[in-house]
Amino acid sequence: MALASAIAIEEPGATSVRREVLLLERQGANANRPIPIGACCVAATSLKEDVCFNNGQSGHCVPASVNNCGTTLTCIEDSRLTCNAAVLERGRPSCRLTTSQQMLGSKGKLGRCANSEKVPKQQETLGTLFSE
Repeated sequence: MALASAIAIEEPGATSVRREVLLLERQGANANRPIPIGACCVAATSLKEDVCFNNGQSGHCVPASVNNCGTTLTCIEDSRLTCNAAVLERGRPSCRLTTSQQMLGSKGKLGRCANSEKVPKQQETLGTLFSE
């Protein structure tokens, strides 16, 4: 007779994330679509700006090719997003991954742009940013 046993080890904070996800699902946060947990949103189900959780933080499903999700939307934490409240997508402010171009402020210092219109449209290389 073979006996098998298994245990599940949970990361710290996983219980609170699961609790938040259940609460948001009950409230219909994504119009009754599942709330993704992890780097990639749910293929063929998640829509742009859906609420998601990644690395224990709330975020949004956005098009970004940083987590090896292929054509599936990527769950990006709110702290890494730049949002434009003037442009709505699915009733929520349009958010996109803050690029390194936007993270580099004047004189090459790191800083987050509060307004995406202030980011120069032309592409600059890191060399020219740090040579000022």
